[in-house]
Amino acid sequence: MLFGWDCIPSFYGSSLLDVLPDQRLAERPEPATPVLMSKIDAMVLAHEEFALRHKDIDTYLYFGPDSLNVDGAPAAKLMSNPLTYQMLRERFDKDDSLYTWIDGGLPYDEFKEKWYKTDHHWTIEGAFEAYQRIAKAMGHNPMALGGGVDCLQ
Repeated sequence: MLFGWDCIPSFYGSSLLDVLPDQRLAERPEPATPVLMSKIDAMVLAHEEFALRHKDIDTYLYFGPDSLNVDGAPAAKLMSNPLTYQMLRERFDKDDSLYTWIDGGLPYDEFKEKWYKTDHHWTIEGAFEAYQRIAKAMGHNPMALGGGVDCLQ
């Protein structure tokens, strides 16, 4: 409160932060160090190699944002060079990729509505939005659940 921070560590040594105005927990972002970025680049290469080995199938990649990397997360403002969803997007979402990147990014205000306050799990609204994004990217109608089978029966 003394410094006017939006979030503070939940307890000494914890990577969980208490986001005071939103009454929620968030993970402390990882710093985008050269070592971490090289690991991410290795992941990009691994996905490219997988898609290259399996040219006979369409390959999709979806990263759901999390409290530690969502665009505009309060904790990111309190540290230098935090790893953000935008940084991941820039590494993975390339025009010449052999896989299709499905963007899961959203601003923090929308994230708050679609993720539970105490952990990194989607609410039903968040899960359905992710499903819709994935289905649309794959060329499916996201409202045709189960290929036309009535899932409510």
